[in-house]
Amino acid sequence: MAYASEEAYEEMIQALGKYLSDLGEQCETMSAAAQDCVDNTDGDPAAAASASNLQSCVAKIQANFETIQGIMTALQEELEEIREAAARAQQSSY
Repeated sequence: MAYASEEAYEEMIQALGKYLSDLGEQCETMSAAAQDCVDNTDGDPAAAASASNLQSCVAKIQANFETIQGIMTALQEELEEIREAAARAQQSSY
């Protein structure tokens, strides 16, 4: 019988959290760069169109944040269930 590793769950949850944080920072950087480009070109239509496309891409990336957060929550819940089952098994062995 295979046993789930609490440490592996914790590492996955932490890695996903770091991924979300890092990706969020990169999205902010891209959004700021798009706005800077428009500002620096005095609202050039081509720059504005490019910035709009970039903002659309950022929005699509950010739309996945909720899914990733849901995965993290599910992993945390599963980890808690594993811990509870282990505690019950330990109590019944006495």
